[in-house]
Order: sequence, then C-alpha cells, then structure tokens
Amino acid sequence: MQAKDAAWGQWCGAGQKPVRVRAGVLVMQVRRIFAGASFGPDALKVLFRAYDEAWAILAPRYGNDQPAIDAGRLRLADIMLALMREDTRDVAWLRDEALRHYQTATGDR
Repeated sequence: MQAKDAAWGQWCGAGQKPVRVRAGVLVMQVRRIFAGASFGPDALKVLFRAYDEAWAILAPRYGNDQPAIDAGRLRLADIMLALMREDTRDVAWLRDEALRHYQTATGDR
C-alpha cells in the first residue's frame, strides 16, 4: 500500500528492501538498530553520542529534503555500526572516522 501523504519518505538500509516510514520515525529506527546491536551500555553511549555529533555536522547539507535526510541518516548509521567495537570509547575518533567514511561513500568533500 502506498501512501499519498507528502510527509512519507522512502529509505533503504544496507541489505534491506525499501520501506515506507513517516518523517521523524527514522530517528527512532536508527536508535533501535543501535540498541539491537551486541554492545554493552558504555559502548552504546559512545555510539549514540558519536552518531548525534556526526549528524549535526552533516545535517545542514541536506536542508529540508526529507528523503535525502533519511537516506543520509541510515548511511551514517550503517557506517558507524561497521566501525564500532565493544571496546570503542573515543567519541571523537568514531565521529571523525564515520565522517571520513561517509564522505568517501558519498563522494562529498
């Protein structure tokens, strides 16, 4: 079933089929993905903080383009999960590495 509402966006995570989500719900989706990962509470705190800091840097380049925002947030989440290890405690390192990989993946400079 396809919604006609303009507030609906389409996104696709790594290995996932496109899914219809309402704008704003994606943030909760990303947090659930992170919380479902096999990391302890200290590692999750690092992951959430690094993600929020990295997205704060990336967000202005997307303006109000909700589908692009959703795709960018999911791409960043995928990158962060690939970089994250249980013993990672350096928020700045994780943020900076994720941004570097994001820029490489998207061709941004």
